[in-house]
Amino acid sequence: PQAAAWAMMGCVTGFGLSLAGERSGGTLARLLGSPVRSWEVLASKALACGLTAGTALVVLRVVFWVLGVPVRSLWMELLSGALVVGAFVGLMVLLATACRSERGAEGFVRAVLLVLALLGGAGVPLVFFQGWIRGVTALSPFRWAIQALEAATWRQGGIGELLLPGGVLLTITIGCLGLGWLRFGNWLRQGA
Repeated sequence: PQAAAWAMMGCVTGFGLSLAGERSGGTLARLLGSPVRSWEVLASKALACGLTAGTALVVLRVVFWVLGVPVRSLWMELLSGALVVGAFVGLMVLLATACRSERGAEGFVRAVLLVLALLGGAGVPLVFFQGWIRGVTALSPFRWAIQALEAATWRQGGIGELLLPGGVLLTITIGCLGLGWLRFGNWLRQGA
């Protein structure tokens, strides 16, 4: 699950920065001048990010299966993977629309993701976080992604163990996609 968190970070960074680069480079304005609708531009970026993130999770799972980590419940792994991918696609859309320039986005997106990843257990397992910092980790989508993937792979608690992290990931997906879409609309009103 920690390896998957770093893979998600790479997907969000790459696709988030590419949208900001397309805006500052004028590619977005040219796309919007074509018959392509604005929602199709954002949806295609989200779809590409989702496919890449999903592929990364599948490749990692195959590697770990080859290394001896058995598949306990295929449907749990597929469900947790879909929830994780959705949350990080939403996060990508939100972060990609947070900055006006590519340079600004580079620093902002990377800094936010690094803090969230380290806070969420991608660097140090969550079991080592104690006291007040343990509560702060709840702000990181990486924490919930790792817990969802662990529920499907390492633990054998069943669907009950996936309910909380899955619910949080679904909330992150909907919230980030909604806020990102609103910010994208602001870009369009300001002339992309």
